[in-house]
Amino acid sequence: MKSLVFVGTYSRDGLPLPVSEERRAKRRSRRLIPKLAALVAAGALALSLPAAALACCGLPSVCKDTPDKCFHINGTVTGPDGAGLANIGVGAVDLTGVYWDSVNTGGNGDFSMAVPPGTYTIPVGDPASTYASGCYASGVGGSFTNDPGGCTAVTVTKANVDGIDVAMPLYRRISGIVTGRDGTPLAGVGLIAVLPSGRKGGTGLSGSDGRYSLKVAPGTYVINFGDYGSGSTYADGGCYGAGAPGNFTRDQNACTQVTVSASDVTGIDMTLPVAGTPPPTGSPAPTGAFHINGKVTGPDGAPLAAILILVKPLGGEINTASDGTWSAGPLPPGSYIVYVGGPEPTYADGCYATGSPGNFSYDTSGATCTPVVVTTADVNGIDVVLPRAVHIDGTVSGQDGTPLALIPIRAQSDTYNPAPIGTSATGTFSVKVPPGTYTLDVNQTAGKSAPSTAVAGYAYGCYASGSPGNFTTDLNACTPVTVTTADVTGIAIALPLAGSTATVSPSGSVVAGGTVTGTDVTVSPVDPGGGPNPDVSVTFATVSAPGTTSVVAWSGGPAAPSDFAVDGPMYYEISTTATHTGAITVCVRYDPGANPDSSLVRLLHWDSADEPPQWKDVTTSVDEANSRVCGTTTSLSPFVVARRLSAPTPSGFMVGLIIAIVIVIVVVVAAWLLIRRRKSTQPGDSISEPEGNRPL
Repeated sequence: MKSLVFVGTYSRDGLPLPVSEERRAKRRSRRLIPKLAALVAAGALALSLPAAALACCGLPSVCKDTPDKCFHINGTVTGPDGAGLANIGVGAVDLTGVYWDSVNTGGNGDFSMAVPPGTYTIPVGDPASTYASGCYASGVGGSFTNDPGGCTAVTVTKANVDGIDVAMPLYRRISGIVTGRDGTPLAGVGLIAVLPSGRKGGTGLSGSDGRYSLKVAPGTYVINFGDYGSGSTYADGGCYGAGAPGNFTRDQNACTQVTVSASDVTGIDMTLPVAGTPPPTGSPAPTGAFHINGKVTGPDGAPLAAILILVKPLGGEINTASDGTWSAGPLPPGSYIVYVGGPEPTYADGCYATGSPGNFSYDTSGATCTPVVVTTADVNGIDVVLPRAVHIDGTVSGQDGTPLALIPIRAQSDTYNPAPIGTSATGTFSVKVPPGTYTLDVNQTAGKSAPSTAVAGYAYGCYASGSPGNFTTDLNACTPVTVTTADVTGIAIALPLAGSTATVSPSGSVVAGGTVTGTDVTVSPVDPGGGPNPDVSVTFATVSAPGTTSVVAWSGGPAAPSDFAVDGPMYYEISTTATHTGAITVCVRYDPGANPDSSLVRLLHWDSADEPPQWKDVTTSVDEANSRVCGTTTSLSPFVVARRLSAPTPSGFMVGLIIAIVIVIVVVVAAWLLIRRRKSTQPGDSISEPEGNRPL
């Protein structure tokens, strides 16, 4: 078999070249080979990578580095006279309590904060304490409130939010003097100015002369106080009640509201009785000092000691003696309600009510209690058979099973709204309730109508049997808990982190919120506002350690490849604190109006690991009925929904095609020359000169 070899080099007309020219042609051929290789590589690159994909730009996740991905909350802070206030601190706080930005106002009181799309409250504060601290509250005077529960949420979508203007009032003071019944000034008495919502508006202690001064914003307050400085010598837990003996009352329904407007309020003086003694008879009452007497026994008839008796009004607090008896007074003639129970966890709370079993009603509002009328003599026989208390018992843990302490738990009904209790160090709780049906609020420090921002870093909501972790943040989806004559136990709640969402494993077993451990774990990532983003879902093949998956939606990002179009772009940067391995499936909702042909809808993933970084088409399915496109990858970073164009743009494609055509022509010509040479010359053949050129 003969090999094809070159034994000579020929000119364009097929004649052999002189040796010197042959060598030069070979050298030119050797220099051409790397150039052809480079052309081949360039052609392949041009065919496989559109030019737009070569552009690099990451998608940073902080507004400081990418201001075009964020929007601004703009406004002005003024004083009560309308003049702009400089150097006032202003913040943007999301619903989980995270500050996304904080600035000081400029010379004219103006401010501008950069935040990603989300929902925020806007606190304002004066470092000099001349003006009252509070927050933006639309619809109230000056768009200002000092009640954290009354802040107005500001929602940022895809545009700046302007007009967040706040007029801060000057601080005012409520002052007075606290004395004992003998006129001795009392030092170290703690005083609290309480807002109508129950939140603190100002606090302070009385001085050595008994005087106090509480710094507050204009508003309406109840002045609560307690003897914190003299070893509980004097009564505590009462409030200022104008007209009551010593302006002191334990009846929270009889507290006098103190209104502060444009000037300080003085003369809020109080006289505290010695602990354990009833207040004296009020001077306006008719002559006569009488007592209300009774006895408290248990369901078995045994006398109950140390049961709290509260007689309203004026009667004060009394504890039952060892034989169960009690006596309230001296009291002027009048009508009184007798409350029974108190902090004792074994027995129920309620009031004296004739006609009810044991003369006892679970009513703590007084609406169905029987008034005890005192006229001209003591009233005896106010006896009560106190039933044992019933409880709602359970536990609160984190999504990893760790017991959670100090989580507020509150059992509420239409007629019962007690203060919350905190879970123990081991996460247990036991709420004493009268028989009835309740919702069980979890991690809320205010009532149903105004849930607080989550405390302890965990979400707030309510007990919801059958929901993930037996918990929901939807206060309209709480599971009623009915209590009759026995304790309700086994209320186990797994509380997700603030801003995380609950998930359920594919097998249907209920798991705690957030991104939990397991296989094929699907989660709706949360946005900066703390709620789940309904447009995005993420499924992890395997999660070995739980965490929170979040998403930030931006209006801009790296340019799409030239053969894709992005209409009304929304880029989704997804991240997670969970430990995961394997494939990740991301599904994103698309706009069917902008993408009428679902076959062209694609999900692109920005692969920052590539050099250079580039968009990659990771589409695995398109759900036309629900307008969702899904893709699979192994890493998280920005995603965007794009539409493949019907024909690729010519910019990169045509360049590659032309290069490829040139390469083919070169190869064909070279092959033709080789074949021609092979046919004309064999190895070892001599080259004879033409007949006419031979010498004679």
